[in-house]
Amino acid sequence: MVVSIGHFDTDQDEFVIEGRLHNGAAVPGSSDDWEQWVTTFRGAPHDIDQEYHRIEHQSRLDRQIIDRPAAHPRDEYSLMMKMKTPYQMASIRPPRSEYETLKTIAADASQLTLPPQNELESSPLSIRRYSGPSDGQPLSFVIIYETGHVAVHARENCAYEGQYQFAISDDVVSDLVGCVYESGFGSLSHTYLGSKDSLAATSLGFCAGTNQQWVYAYTDPPPNAFSTVDDAVRSASGIDLFETGDHEAIRSTLTSGRPAAALSLLAQNTDLIEEIPHEAVLAGIETGIQSDPDRTKYVALEVLSNVQSTVPDRLWEAVCTIESDHPDLIQKVTSTTTVVVATKPELVDDLAASLLETLRTDDPRRRTAALESLKSVSEHQPRVLIDALPAIETILTDGRTSDQRTALDAVLSLAKAEPEHVEPLASTLLTFIDERTLPIRSSAIVGHLAKARPDVAVPAIETFGEWLDAEESRIRANGLAILADLAGTYPERLRRYVPRAREFLLDEDELVKYNATSILARVATVDPDAVEPATDALREALSADHPPTQQNACWALGRIGAYESLSELQALREHTDVEDVRAAATAGAVLLSLSECPRCDERIKPHQVSVAVYESMKARWECPRCDYSTVIQGSD
Repeated sequence: MVVSIGHFDTDQDEFVIEGRLHNGAAVPGSSDDWEQWVTTFRGAPHDIDQEYHRIEHQSRLDRQIIDRPAAHPRDEYSLMMKMKTPYQMASIRPPRSEYETLKTIAADASQLTLPPQNELESSPLSIRRYSGPSDGQPLSFVIIYETGHVAVHARENCAYEGQYQFAISDDVVSDLVGCVYESGFGSLSHTYLGSKDSLAATSLGFCAGTNQQWVYAYTDPPPNAFSTVDDAVRSASGIDLFETGDHEAIRSTLTSGRPAAALSLLAQNTDLIEEIPHEAVLAGIETGIQSDPDRTKYVALEVLSNVQSTVPDRLWEAVCTIESDHPDLIQKVTSTTTVVVATKPELVDDLAASLLETLRTDDPRRRTAALESLKSVSEHQPRVLIDALPAIETILTDGRTSDQRTALDAVLSLAKAEPEHVEPLASTLLTFIDERTLPIRSSAIVGHLAKARPDVAVPAIETFGEWLDAEESRIRANGLAILADLAGTYPERLRRYVPRAREFLLDEDELVKYNATSILARVATVDPDAVEPATDALREALSADHPPTQQNACWALGRIGAYESLSELQALREHTDVEDVRAAATAGAVLLSLSECPRCDERIKPHQVSVAVYESMKARWECPRCDYSTVIQGSD
């Protein structure tokens, strides 16, 4: 890094350069920010993504580095964005209190040396490379951190521009550090540059804490130490892949056993995946998902999710057995495998077992990731939730609202497919309903459960009745829907809600009308007089543009003995194209055509008669007193 020292001439509206500092380590200042960032970075490998967002944002701001060496990636990037071709030049405007100090430092800058190797263990390390663009040379920026994480920014004249992050092994990092010391990198002379001195475009930096040693290729040919370290950095970072885009080099890297750089390139340039030999891509993915760094696994999964050709089962099996503590990777494994869950359900068991184990941890971020992943899998294989229900109940009882919402979404998948398995959560769900906690989700689950076990929902009938007067339309609709389901088993208990059901017949929502007619048709089997005031509205429902609503109206009119609707039922039976509607119209018409039993002479009460329709136009009815039955042709 070449730092220009000077001042801003307000009269000329320009920055006047008075000298340049030939290294980035002589400006004094605090390293607190650097230490704090390194601590965070070590603990969360994926935070480099967030760091790059900050880097990119910072580079767009008109800020100058004024109080410390460029030890922070976003600061280095900010300086880099101000480079003037073909040199890496960055200008700083120092505060008045530091101006004279900086001028003195620039004038008296002396050679720097590498820190003793025995100090490296206590200092955060990174090796950096800046290059271009001179005479068409690619402009690129590489940082290799002691953690093994690599950040690459490929810019002008690079084949694949963009920001890339991946990880390399500890051994490679150790070898690279050893190369820096063994090459004589620290013994090369560093000189103060005057305001008109030139500098070639490539530079290498070795950073230990706030101690930075920068070497520039300012001679032709460059010093041997520079070439040695530069070659090692290029090899470790795979920068040639991004600068040249050579397909053979990409293929070779994918099959080398160290595919991280190539996988990172493919993940952000997905068109390349089909241009590289399929076997090489699969080999790189397989090595990547079996590697130690979470980042490499993550990027390998990103490439896998964009592969259009056939993927062998062994690769999917390897994906499903990935274990990680990192929430992002947990979710990535799930999102990648859901594409084959429906067609390869046998792969789910290993994945579900791993997610269930993570769901039981105390780490809230990991638990949330596992829960969201189980939700995704349950959309294809709902039964994976059965063993997870105890852990889910704990989340519903003590978890965060966001986790409770996700848990209910997952349980809803199981409730739709096999509602009887949700019964262990009934008490918790009824508490949610009573307190109106996430009422839409909790009531939807109870609604499905009530279809299999209606008795479970009986304690909430009064609560659902209160929902009918709620301001939110979805809560009213859900309450009405569950009451409609319960009316099939407990029509007497739903009798008092008939007046409200009649009102809902005027609703514009067809589903609301359907649930209202369901209550009326079912209560009519025990108390037709209570339903009779809804006759006119039920007759209008015969023409609804919703076949299930028409069916309910047919049954309700027949049960309450609405003889004035007989002709309408007969007309509907003759003209409808919906078989179930024709059958319901036949049943309604038969109920209205009965007067007394031929065997016992008992007067027929339509709501007490059992009617079964088959072949759409035939109905068998049975006398409730003497068990007499006969078949009536609907057209009779």
